[in-house]
Parts: sequence; C-alpha cells; structure tokens
Amino acid sequence: MKHVKVNMDEGGIIHVNSEASDVITISQIEDEETRFKTIVRLDSLKQSLNADSYQIISKIEDSVNIIVRNRLTYYQKRNENLEDVIDKMVLDIQQINEPIESRLSAEQINDRISEYLFDKGIFLPFEFAIYHPDSDSLLSVKSNHFYSENISTSYKTRLFPENIFNKPELLLLNFPDKKAHILKSLALLLSGSGLFTIIILVTFFITVRIILKQKKLADIKSDFINNMTHEFKTPIATISLAIDSINNSKVIHDPEKIKHFTGIIGEENKRMNARVENVLQMSLIDKQDFAFRYEDVDMHAIIHEVVKQFELQIQKQDGNIHFDLLAHVHSIETDVDHMTTILTNLVDNALKFSDNKPEITIATENSNKFFSIKIKDNGLGMTKEEKHKIFDKFYRVSKGDIHNVKGFGLGLSYVKAVVLSMGGKIDVESTPGTGSEFIISIPIDQM
Repeated sequence: MKHVKVNMDEGGIIHVNSEASDVITISQIEDEETRFKTIVRLDSLKQSLNADSYQIISKIEDSVNIIVRNRLTYYQKRNENLEDVIDKMVLDIQQINEPIESRLSAEQINDRISEYLFDKGIFLPFEFAIYHPDSDSLLSVKSNHFYSENISTSYKTRLFPENIFNKPELLLLNFPDKKAHILKSLALLLSGSGLFTIIILVTFFITVRIILKQKKLADIKSDFINNMTHEFKTPIATISLAIDSINNSKVIHDPEKIKHFTGIIGEENKRMNARVENVLQMSLIDKQDFAFRYEDVDMHAIIHEVVKQFELQIQKQDGNIHFDLLAHVHSIETDVDHMTTILTNLVDNALKFSDNKPEITIATENSNKFFSIKIKDNGLGMTKEEKHKIFDKFYRVSKGDIHNVKGFGLGLSYVKAVVLSMGGKIDVESTPGTGSEFIISIPIDQM
C-alpha cells in the first residue's frame, strides 16, 4: 500500500506525494492557522479531484487515522500497566518487613479456606498453619489442632503467590479425615467393582461346572450306548445262531437237539427281557412314579427265593452265601416286585465285584419300626469318591484297572430311588480291598 504525504510550502501550496515513506495526520499539526489552511486547501483539492481519486484519498486518510489511534492506545495501556506494577512494588516494599501476624488473622485464613473448599465441593474438617521453611517453624497464625508432626503430610502452597518480592512463608493445609473421606468416596466404586468381580467369578464357576457336567453326561451317554449295544448284541447273535442250527437238516428231525436250542433261545430271551427292564427302570427313576402295590410279604422267604436264582453262578465261582436272619418281625407291608428287584440288584453287585470265591453274608434285624437288611461281600471295596457316586445313574465302578463290569449302571440308583420312595433308608460301608456292606431299612408298616 502506498502512503500519501501532505506538505504545505511557504506560499500555502499543498503538495500530495503518494510515494512518501512517513505519514502524518491533520490532527497532528500543532499550529492552528496552518491546520485551518490545510483543511481549506484539502477541501479545494477534493473539489478539483474526480470521484475515484477522492475515494482513494478518503480511504488513505482513514487508514492513517486508525494506525495512529491504535499505536497511541497501545502505549497508553503500557503506561497504565507499568504504573500498576510500580504501585504493587511500592506496596510490597512497604510490607516486606511487616509481620504476617499483623497482616492476616487465623479467622481470615479459616474463612477464605472454608469458602474455597465449599466452592470445590469439599466438606471435610481441616487444619491449617503458616510455615517458615528457613527457620523450620510454625508461625502463631494457625488452627488450634495443627501440630508440627502434621507438616510432612500437609498440602503446601505459597502464602502470597502474587507478590513481586517472594517471601518464604508457606500455607499448610491438613485434612485429618482424608483417608476416611477417600475410602468413603470410593466405597460405591469399590463395592460395585467387588460385586461385579463376584458375579464374574460365580458365572465362570457355573459355566465351568456346566461344561464339566455336560462332558460327563456325554461320556455317560457314550458308555450307556456301548453297554446297551453289547448287552443286546450277544443274545441276539446267540438266538440267531440257535435258529440257524434248528433249521439245519441234521437237527430239524432231532427233538432233543431242537429242545436244547429252544432252551438257549428262551434263556437269551429272558436275558434280553431283563435288560429291557433295566432300561425301563431308568424312566421310573426320573419320574419317581413307582405305583407301589403294598401287601404283607415274608422278607425271609423273598431273600431265599432271590438267592436261589444265583445258585448256579455261586457254584461256578466256588463261592458261598451265609445267612444271619435274626429279625423276629420279618413280615412287612411292602411291594413284593420292587423288593425282589432290590435284593436281586444287591446280590448281583456282590457277585460282580468279588474276584475269586465270593463270600456273601445276608443278615436281617429289626430296628425301631424298620426292617433292616445287610448284604456284605468280600469284594474289591470302594474309595470314598466312589462311595459318593455309586448311586448316580449310569455310574459303574471299575473292577481293578479295567472297566469291564457288565451292566448299565442303573441298579443302585434304582435301589436308592425305590427305598427312599418307600420311606426307607440306604447306606453303604466300604473299604478298598476288604469288600462292601449295603444296609437298607424299610418301614415295617406303611400306614
């Protein structure tokens, strides 16, 4: 932007130079007569100029006035700030040797601190003091319960931070209940975090437990299917072989051989029927709907009938069954079919888990209003862990190091479910290597 210089010679002629490097305004002309003549000359000049030239000169004149006015304002503010600084320095010099006690009182400091903390939302009791670090001492302006041992735990700040001449005094602020306040303010957060952590841990525990349970059920299901397939496959194959033998031309005209093979078919059919009953027992256990038909039953007679079914198996294993039937009241009100199945399952288990020459003892006794049966064997016995699981569905105790015991793992769970449904009790005592003893107690009267 080009500047315009306005000059007047001795003859009163105004010269306008657009290339001038310095700028003045009419208001800066001190001589009034000269300023008046300048204005008149400028008015005459404006009239002689065309409109475009007049606008340019007006804009230049306005810009010149703005520049000069801004500079004058800047220097005026600097002068005012300088005066304030000088006044403050004078005041600080006057007060530099004045004791703190004469300038501030404990009440004033207490009120200012209280007001500041209130604005910040802090409503804790506090103690304060003025500390002189050079002498490592507290001044007399302090609260009643601020002690020297509080210095290290207090918040510190300069007492007069705006003073030009620094003074060493520090304002100390101590909150006696700071820890309690912090804990209280964090109580909701900590309790929420703790509750959330507990929920996560419980959820994790439940999830892991469900996963393990599902895995266990999957293994049990697989074992059940394998056992069921094996238990049905063997008699089916035997029956099929017997039928093929009967249809043989050398056998079909021999009544004795036909009778022999039909007997085999009948035995295998009974075996399959027993396995089907075992599977049906599973649904009865789930429903707990046994539909008992109570009648007077001689339990000693039922025991002998059940043992008679196992005579051939006992002889084959070169074993013995001993009786110790001491119950004087052995005629009880119960369901004969279910009691027969219970005793059959218990005797069958005793034979299964006896290695060589099984020795089984069956004893009875009366206890209060119950008829108790004890079936003891000299088998492998069970660990504490196995004792807690033997009444679970599908669970089968391993025989030695091999899991080769036949069955679906439903017998003992059925026994327990029926005994409890009759209002009775069942217990087991066992030690690894010495055998097991099952004790069932059935109410004598089902009234």
